[in-house]
Amino acid sequence: MTAKSIPIRQGFPSAPKHLKEPGKQAWDGGQSLWVDGTLQQRDLINWTLFAEAVDEKAHCESILKKHGEYSVALNGCYVQHPALKRRQQAEAVIRKYSVAFGLIPDARKKRPAVQQGVTSRKR
Repeated sequence: MTAKSIPIRQGFPSAPKHLKEPGKQAWDGGQSLWVDGTLQQRDLINWTLFAEAVDEKAHCESILKKHGEYSVALNGCYVQHPALKRRQQAEAVIRKYSVAFGLIPDARKKRPAVQQGVTSRKR
């Protein structure tokens, strides 16, 4: 019988170059998930989307800090700054992936442990 070769998992990849500092920090937060096996190679696309959403949220917050959340339109009515909606969309993406990757305590409670076996039902 020949022994199977098991591929050794490489270290956690570095952050994509297009990410700004907030996105890189979010990316680096995946290192612990990588070590415990929660985050795998096939998940890196979604992890990138998570980090990009963190970047987008930070960018929108800097715009809103500079210009404010509301402005006065030509007709005198107050209108939301478009960055406010973009920030809310980025927050929704962050929330979605936070739940998917178990970053929120409530999501970790619902996620079964990897070590748990499946119990069979007796009839």
